[in-house]
Amino acid sequence: MALGESGKLSIGVAEIVAHKFITDVIKDYRQVNPEYRVDFNLKRAVTGKLLDMLQSGELDLAIVTTRPGEKIAGFDLVPMMHRKLELLLPAGHELAKQKSVSLKQIEQYPYLAFGEEHALAGIIADVFAKNDIHPQISSVTDDVRTLVNLVAIGEGVALLPKSKYHESAGAIAVPVREDTSYTISLASRNLAQEPKVAQKMASFILDFCQTRGLTWP
Repeated sequence: MALGESGKLSIGVAEIVAHKFITDVIKDYRQVNPEYRVDFNLKRAVTGKLLDMLQSGELDLAIVTTRPGEKIAGFDLVPMMHRKLELLLPAGHELAKQKSVSLKQIEQYPYLAFGEEHALAGIIADVFAKNDIHPQISSVTDDVRTLVNLVAIGEGVALLPKSKYHESAGAIAVPVREDTSYTISLASRNLAQEPKVAQKMASFILDFCQTRGLTWP
């Protein structure tokens, strides 16, 4: 077995990234490389925590959320997917039948927000500030599935990434007219100096996003 085709690999995944994404990546990796012996250690956390873990050496790679074009000192960031936020509504909501909505309409309804430590909280705050939006925040959570379920039971509306992986009975996503774009990036300390097993996995993850049509929404 060639050098770099076996080993242990610690990967961090931002909370906003759907759980099924990383399991699909690993499933395909095993199918394409049945002769490779790689043991995975997977961690989920908010982006700030993942970057701390990456910096300390606890992680080899991290999948994080960033603002478009953002650079973070001390890390290599490679864009994986470009995403847009959509307005998640309870099924049957009066806005659910519209083809698109304006951010200004959010002010009329209870809004479910991400906690301050969540990477998307800063991205959404930028979007609100840019468009002079003042939401009526009713509840706060850092867990995406909890947020989706709260919307589904009618607790309020929320901005959530457009993704084929985010599905829930009782909740409907409607496109937003204003720019709500952000980026999901693959982060490392210095990829060129990482072990070959990390370099190969990084390349595989990027190829996975392209071949699955996940690069753009």
